[in-house]
Amino acid sequence: MKLEKYCIYNFHQNEDGFVYVYTDGSWEGNGTAAACAGLGVYFGEGHTLNAVSGRATNNCRKFQAAALAIRLAKQQGITVKNQVDVEELDRELADKSIKIKWSHVDVDCGILGNERADALARESSAIFRRQKVNR
Repeated sequence: MKLEKYCIYNFHQNEDGFVYVYTDGSWEGNGTAAACAGLGVYFGEGHTLNAVSGRATNNCRKFQAAALAIRLAKQQGITVKNQVDVEELDRELADKSIKIKWSHVDVDCGILGNERADALARESSAIFRRQKVNR
């Protein structure tokens, strides 16, 4: 794994030139009035583009996390792993300016980036849950 600079950011890149980015979604209470969901995008420890976002929805947050990762990667002119045939991702990929390679990572398998994306997604769900309570 090597470190490459795109625009003003550094990214970890594999031997094929793909940037490592991990995404995850989190949801609690799906189908209930208390439903809370969140997403996490993880580029690396302390990376400026690491992101969380939350709202009430179902498991589509995993796809939305991937779409956000693609959007951020396109803004930086980098290549990301993985491609999924869903509407939001299609919109992000429509201009074909980024090459995507998707890789499945098993849950709780000890890969640091995957664990961090999961933690960010859970944090995002908690943030949204607090926002709902304070309304």
